[in-house]
Amino acid sequence: MLASSDTIHPVWAQVLGDPFLRRLILRYIAKYHNLFRE
Repeated sequence: MLASSDTIHPVWAQVLGDPFLRRLILRYIAKYHNLFRE
């Protein structure tokens, strides 16, 4: 269970609520995951 929305930083709540930014972050994480896996 993640922390309740009351304890999440407002900026993170806004970023994770934005589909475009969320996809950008996931792509960034996936790229680094692939780098470390090789």
